[in-house]
Amino acid sequence: FKLQERGGVEPERLLAGFGERWEVLNFGFKAYPCCRCKHTSIGLALGLRERGLRPDDVDQVEISLPQVNYQTVGHPYDPGRDSIVHAQFNVAYGFARALADGGVTLESYQRPQITEPRIAALTRRIRVLRDDAADPTAMGPAHIKVLRRDGGVIEVRGSRVKGSPDDPMSEAEVLAKFRSCLAFGLGTGAGEADAYAKIVLGIDSAPDVSVLATAFPQAG
Repeated sequence: FKLQERGGVEPERLLAGFGERWEVLNFGFKAYPCCRCKHTSIGLALGLRERGLRPDDVDQVEISLPQVNYQTVGHPYDPGRDSIVHAQFNVAYGFARALADGGVTLESYQRPQITEPRIAALTRRIRVLRDDAADPTAMGPAHIKVLRRDGGVIEVRGSRVKGSPDDPMSEAEVLAKFRSCLAFGLGTGAGEADAYAKIVLGIDSAPDVSVLATAFPQAG
C-alpha cells in the first residue's frame, strides 16, 4: 500500500461484498499481443478489411490518437531497427499488419515478419497525429482517415479497447487466442487445446484443481 498508493488506501473495501462481488469480471484480456494503446486502431483496421479495403487501395492513412497513446505508439515505424519491441509499440505497424493479414497474432511480432517489405511499405504511407481534442490519457479513442488511390476517403472512429470490460472478447474469440498461443508456444494442435480448454471452463465442477496441471498439453 505504501509503495503503490502512498498509503492512500481503504483496506476495508477489500472485504466489502466478499463472496458476492467478483472483481475478476472486470478484468480484460489483451486481444492482440502488443501495446494496448494501439488495440482500437487494430480493431478499426480489421473492420476496414472486412469492408473490402486492402493495402493496394491505400494512398495515405492518418491515425489520430490521444496524447499519451500518441507518445507511446505514434512514432514512425523503422523496419531497419529489426526490433520486436519497436513493432509491438508502434501503431503504424499494427494497423498495417491487421489490414494486410486480417489478424494480429504472436507470429505478427516475430522475425522476419517485422521487417516484411510489403508491411514496411504500407507503414510508410501511414501518418500518426496527436488528437488534442481527446482526453490526453484516454486509452480507447482512435480516429482513422484513409485516402484511397481512387480518390475516395474513408473515416472511422473507435473509443473502446477490444478485450476490455467495455468491449469484451467472446468465448469463441478467447478460445481462438488460446489455441493460437498454445500452437505458437508448444506446437499444440487445435484438438488438444480444445480438450484442455474444456477442462479449464469446467473447473468449477472439477473434484480437484490439480487436473489443471496434470492435463496441461505438453510441448509437441
